[in-house]
Amino acid sequence: MAEEDFPVTTLVLPVSPDGDPEVVEQAARLVRAGRLVAFPTETVYGLGADATSTDAVERIFAAKQRPHSDPLIVHLATAAALPSVAQGAPQLAWALAERFWPGPLTLVLHRAEGIPAVVAAGGPTVGVRVPDHAVARELIARAGVPIAAPSANRFMHTSPTTAAHVLADLDGRVDCVLDAGPCSVGVESTVLDLTRDRGAACAGAEPGGAHTFHAGAWRRRGASDFVSARSTGAALRATRPRGCLRRAGAGCAGGDRARGAAIPRTRGAGRGSPAGRGSRGACRHRCTHRDAWPGL
Repeated sequence: MAEEDFPVTTLVLPVSPDGDPEVVEQAARLVRAGRLVAFPTETVYGLGADATSTDAVERIFAAKQRPHSDPLIVHLATAAALPSVAQGAPQLAWALAERFWPGPLTLVLHRAEGIPAVVAAGGPTVGVRVPDHAVARELIARAGVPIAAPSANRFMHTSPTTAAHVLADLDGRVDCVLDAGPCSVGVESTVLDLTRDRGAACAGAEPGGAHTFHAGAWRRRGASDFVSARSTGAALRATRPRGCLRRAGAGCAGGDRARGAAIPRTRGAGRGSPAGRGSRGACRHRCTHRDAWPGL
């Protein structure tokens, strides 16, 4: 798709945050036809296309004016669909999916043959997640295909958290916008690469700075089950969530036991935290649970 193919007529479809079968089906038909649909997730609005179609994915790069060296995250309706986009997912991936999906966690895994190389910037891995938004999951389910979706803005512009933000940047460059109101989280997902055995690093960016934690240091602090974790650098940027990723009602040492509860963080990690001394991003309860991931 070339620049001369724009503008297109952008259809805006208001939809309840809880979903609406008739409205979402209109957008799903466009996805099946290889067109672009901007849709809400809990993090930011995504610019979605059929992840199994090279032509459809090329539309994303053209609309965003995004370089092909930046890979895309693939979104699924359920974790059960993971084998369709990633091959040989390790047991750890399934454990993380059970704990944190739906939610703002992207897992980097080995790309399945059904996902074209353009999605992954020509590489052998792919980022995958299940969004924690009813409209997003309904769209993916009704489209019947995984949806590749970066944030719905032009390359290097601010990520959109409302449909109005999407239109300000992409009106005339996207076929449809599903408007379900503002996103609840407002920052991109955490990214964990599970394709390396040893020595990888986990890098997380936050306003005002960035920090890196090496997998070897995590092992010394009792997180040996997280064999490797890293951001894919400029390609897949990870902005740390505003709370511990403690889910499934297990709670933390401070007693926050509600499913999906955000546990506020403070500066300075607890002694038992994977973040270690002198880093940012510890749970305020100084938890020792291994899923209080630092800096992400």
